[in-house]
Formats: sequence, C-alpha cells, structure tokens
Amino acid sequence: MVHVSRRLVAIAFVLLGAVYVAWLGFGVQTTGDYPRLFASSMSALLAGHLGPFFHQLPEDGAGGSVLLRAPGALVGKLLAGTQLGEFRFGALESVLAVGGLGLWLAREMRACGRPPVARAAVVGLCVLIPALLDAIFFGHPEEPLGAALCVGAVLLADAERPALAGVALGLALINKPWGLFAIAPTLLAARAGRAQIAAVAGGIAAAWFATALLAAPTHFTQSLSALAPVAHPEELWWPLAHLSAPPGVTPAYFLPGLVTSHARELAVLLGVCLAVPLAFRAERTTEDCLALLALVFLIRCVLDPNDHVYYHVPFLIALVAWEARTRGAPVLALLATGLLWLVFHTVSGVAGLNLQFAAYVAVTVPVGAVLIGPALGRAAPYCRAVPSRPAAAQ
Repeated sequence: MVHVSRRLVAIAFVLLGAVYVAWLGFGVQTTGDYPRLFASSMSALLAGHLGPFFHQLPEDGAGGSVLLRAPGALVGKLLAGTQLGEFRFGALESVLAVGGLGLWLAREMRACGRPPVARAAVVGLCVLIPALLDAIFFGHPEEPLGAALCVGAVLLADAERPALAGVALGLALINKPWGLFAIAPTLLAARAGRAQIAAVAGGIAAAWFATALLAAPTHFTQSLSALAPVAHPEELWWPLAHLSAPPGVTPAYFLPGLVTSHARELAVLLGVCLAVPLAFRAERTTEDCLALLALVFLIRCVLDPNDHVYYHVPFLIALVAWEARTRGAPVLALLATGLLWLVFHTVSGVAGLNLQFAAYVAVTVPVGAVLIGPALGRAAPYCRAVPSRPAAAQ
C-alpha cells in the first residue's frame, strides 16, 4: 500500500512538473523558434495535407519530430484551437516522455533499496532541469523527446526487448539526426537481438527519410544541410571565431568554413571511435554504454559549430541515467546542471565572451574526463545501484 501511494505521488509529480515546464511556469510564452520552423508543417499535418507538410519540414533534420509530436499537438488543437495550444501540448508529450524515463529509473532504484531522496532527485532532474525549460522557451521540445528515446533504447536493449529498443532507436533517428549517437550504445548494451534492433530501427528511419525525400526532394535535402553559421562562446571552436560586421548587418562571430561544414561530422566520427574500444571488451556493462551515450552527447555539444543551451538536455538526461544505475544518486548530474545554468544564464550576462568560453570549458572538460573511463569500459570498480548483467561480447 505504501509503495502504491509513493508511485501515485511520483506520477502526480511528473504530470504536474511536465505541465509546469510545457506551460513555461505559466509565464509569457512566445514559443521561440516554433512559429518560424515548425508551425507551418505541424498545421499542414494536423489538417491532413501531407504534400504541404513535407514541403515545409523544418531545417536541421528535425522534420520527424513534428510527426512524433503530432498526437499531443492534435489534442492542443482540439482543446485550444490555437498555435500556442498545439505547441504546448506537443511539448507536454515530450516532457512526459522524459518524465516517464525518470519514473523507470526510480523504479529500478527502489527495487535495489536506494533511498527515496535519491529516487526523487532522479525524477526531478528528468522533469525540471533548467535546460529543459530552455528547450521549451526556445521552441525545441524535440530535445527532451529525443533524449528519452535514446536513453530508453539503451535500457530496452539491456532489458532484452530488442523490438521495442529498435522502435525507440528508430524514432530517435527520425526525431533529429543527433539520434545517430545512440546507435552504438544501444547495440552494445544488447546481449541478444542486435540484428532485430538494427532492422527495426533501420526500417523506421528508412521509411521516414525515403518518404520525405520522394515527397519533396529539394526541400528535404536543404532541411538536412541547413545550419546557422553564427558562433557562440559556449563551444570548443570559439578561439577560431572572427567578428564580421558588414554595413547594414548586425555584427556576429563566424567560424572558418571548414569548421562549420565538418564539425558535426567530426563529432559523429569521434563517437564511433569511442565506441570501438568498448565493443571489444567482453566484460562491458549497460552502465558503460550509458556513460558512452552521455559522453558522445557532450561531445555533440562542445563540437557543434552553433551550440545552444538546450542541446545539453540529452547529455544531462543520459548522465542522470548513468548515475542512477551506478552511483545511486545523480550527484554529478546535479552539479553539471547547476554549473551549466550558471554559464548560460549568469556568466553570459556579466562576463566577456572569452571568459564565457573559459567557463564553459571549465565545466564540460572535467565532466567529460569523469565519463571517459567508464565509456571505454575502463572505470575503476564502483558499487552499482542496479545489478547489471554483462553485455554479450562481439
């Protein structure tokens, strides 16, 4: 009876927290990039106009996220009948997904006797981290949705549910291209059924990309390659940025063309290279795969030529999952969450650009150093919060 009561309280907390986040604390909400990037394609999809939907997909490969958020947006359209209502209910769907992941992790921790305060911290971080509020503020709920799908794919692979793991991975791939970073951790976490995971995920991704390409080939190609070239201090490439101020144009910093064109490819390549040592370790565990996932998501942020605060949501959620299953309390995730908030919300408002860069590096590099050992399967033994079975060797 006590367990049932606690479970109901946890579910209620997730529901209320998700509403609070999706409604942005019930304050003024302009929906960020949503009207410019997503609203037209979502409106076309909800009206059943598939041609305009494919011809108005958002840039940066996020078209699949519109499809995934459509159920929530449809509820918003029926209840509110406004663009803001569609956005809020689509965002609510995304936040509930990551909140459900937090409940899953907390349930595992409870089964292993972890204290309520640690479980509450895990659920709280999955629902209420500041970067999550930033994702909604800037109009990008696809970041928490993708985070839930990627981490969920790894956990489902560990639970020997290859079909569901493949579905989660496939949906992550169509949600936004950075879902690619979850492929290796998911396959390495599986003890069996890797071919099934790959087939299901590949089938979902192929169906989406082939349909979008055939429906609007020119626009689809442009949507995948679109990238705002403006550089920010919160990225590793900042020392290479140069100020450009043409007459009549707002001054901005830009990176060399080589960096802008290939930085994301470099991040994917590093993710593959990091996965190779773990693939050849017979004693690797799912927790090591979660550490790898958190690390490659962090690399995605620091190497992106147009980094944003909400890009860090998948990294933080993966970090929470890793700590929930190893240390039993998300201490590092809490620290990283707080420090990143300071960098993006405090330091950025009072410090010079170079100091902002130094602060960002001072936060991200040490966290990456902590993750590199377990991500390579070479961490010192630690007490696991959740018993882990070794993943099958290659």
